[in-house]
Amino acid sequence: MQANANSPNFHAGPEYVKNDVHLSYRYYTYPTESGLVSAGVLNVMFTIDAPARRVWPHFKDFNLWHKPYGYSYTGVVGDLEGKTFELDVGGKNNYKPSTYEVLRVIPQQLMIFSETVPSDGRTGGMRAGFHAFTLNEFGNKTVITYGGDHATRTDAKTDDEALIPWREFSLKVLPMWHDSFIPTLKGLVAEAQR
Repeated sequence: MQANANSPNFHAGPEYVKNDVHLSYRYYTYPTESGLVSAGVLNVMFTIDAPARRVWPHFKDFNLWHKPYGYSYTGVVGDLEGKTFELDVGGKNNYKPSTYEVLRVIPQQLMIFSETVPSDGRTGGMRAGFHAFTLNEFGNKTVITYGGDHATRTDAKTDDEALIPWREFSLKVLPMWHDSFIPTLKGLVAEAQR
């Protein structure tokens, strides 16, 4: 059976597991009439030693815990349901600022947003990413999970060709999370509880 949007070809990527931090990256591809779609899918899970009501004020503002890595958002994502924001990653990887639409926010519980279709055509006319975060409280601890993908339509002829940039990107993304994003967020929450 040939791969399609509902049944893509999945490919294994790198993983990172240490203490409460679990990260994994997978890739997928499928052909379309307009070219081969390729994507990277990141899954993240970690625990913060605080209830969700104490985590949320820091979590919802990505500028607080992504800024040390050079990411900049034009608003507090958790306050923007039904609105858009832009992300600028400070020129990393020749990345152009992207516009995101916040689809749903449930404070202390859930945040879902999606990249809009860029007008410059760089994603082959498709939404380049979907992102879902959950905060799950168990006792006085919060387990944060994230699942998100970034995709593009390419003129690559094979899966291996199409996945080259995603394989390179994944080797940067996992350290970004375990060395910067997660420890920064944990530190903000711990400092606020002192």
